[in-house]
Amino acid sequence: MAKEITKNKEAYYFSHDSNARNDEKIISLRIKHGMEGYGIYWAILERMRENSDYMCAKDYNLLAFDLHCKSETIESVVKDFELFSFTENENKFYSESFLRRMERKDEKSIKARESANARWKNKNKVTTENANAMRTHIDSNAIKEKKRKEIKEKEIKEKEIFISLNDLEDLIKNEFSWKETMVRNFKELVPNFNMGLLEEYLEQFFKTLENDGETEKTIKDLKKHFNRWLTIKINYSSQNNKKHDKGNNQEGNGTIGRTGGETVSDTEDPENWKHPGNGIFQKNR
Repeated sequence: MAKEITKNKEAYYFSHDSNARNDEKIISLRIKHGMEGYGIYWAILERMRENSDYMCAKDYNLLAFDLHCKSETIESVVKDFELFSFTENENKFYSESFLRRMERKDEKSIKARESANARWKNKNKVTTENANAMRTHIDSNAIKEKKRKEIKEKEIKEKEIFISLNDLEDLIKNEFSWKETMVRNFKELVPNFNMGLLEEYLEQFFKTLENDGETEKTIKDLKKHFNRWLTIKINYSSQNNKKHDKGNNQEGNGTIGRTGGETVSDTEDPENWKHPGNGIFQKNR
């Protein structure tokens, strides 16, 4: 995915016509998607304003995560109403009218900066010492701004954001690195474990959460919950396939540590089980 480079701007500002909602294309957008679509449109423009080329990468899942909406809605807003155009390689999209506004703004900024430089030179008031101090101040502000952005990005990544199950399911399907790690680790328990099995278990897991009345989770909590749930499922399935004499289901014989014919429920909270470190799951009493 191409990384969008953000400019170091004095203020993240762009003009907004008061009657923009009455534009024919915008009206078509509002008819289909209501004010949600209208809000998505302006949020996309805001993201473009933050980028140096005033464009946006064509990553609908990323935009959907940022704006807390469905990726299909994002794609429709971008494609269906002639509000945006795509670059030749189609990896980015932009608004022609927005680009024109930004070009006018940049031209004014350049002229103002050149005019200011001319005044400084004509008046000869800027000494070498003051110029160095000014550059130091600018560099210091740039460093502070960079650190502020890095801290903000770190906080966003570490922040426990609750996401709907539908959006989580879409996000987790695209977590290829995490899924590969899961497959690699669970192959130690089940040699024939593969990506296809993991996808099936994920689908079953989300249905279980839905049946339990779950509506949202954090990504961190979802991964932790699924890992425990899948471990119990695989251990139980593995041991259930072995034929044992009646009454031989006891702790320490390589089976899940349940007694009295207890079975694993798909909806049971994995926190009710503990792993003592010997490959056997035992229920907390």
